[in-house]
Amino acid sequence: MSARFITEGGTPMTPELATELRQLVFGTSSIPMRGEWTQTPFTFGSPKEELSYGLRSPRNATRGLLSVVQGFILKYLLFGRRGRTNQDPLICTQDMQTNALINALVEILRLISDKGKVTMVLPSPEDEVFVDHSVTFFHDGVTEK
Repeated sequence: MSARFITEGGTPMTPELATELRQLVFGTSSIPMRGEWTQTPFTFGSPKEELSYGLRSPRNATRGLLSVVQGFILKYLLFGRRGRTNQDPLICTQDMQTNALINALVEILRLISDKGKVTMVLPSPEDEVFVDHSVTFFHDGVTEK
């Protein structure tokens, strides 16, 4: 494990925690998550055009999650911004899209945590694996890091 990882406030993933997280989110840790969960980005429509507030969602298992995030984005754009001008809140610039997405994700995390502590789990560099591949934990390229 690199010293940089520890100095930036990171806590290494333990096999027990990785297994618990994977089971909570995907129901099992013995098979890898489907690729669409790591390959589906948050993509908006073109800025300053009709439907620029909308997330584009492919027809796959992530569509439900994207729909929830879309609802929070609309809530932020319509009711959450301070110092709004008289412009249409649904004709978004790229900055508005970014701010709406960040605020939506933060609000979702706060609601999930019941306004308590929120822990972000971010993958480490490619060469740092904290959980070994085993019968009970199949590597997926993300959760073992």
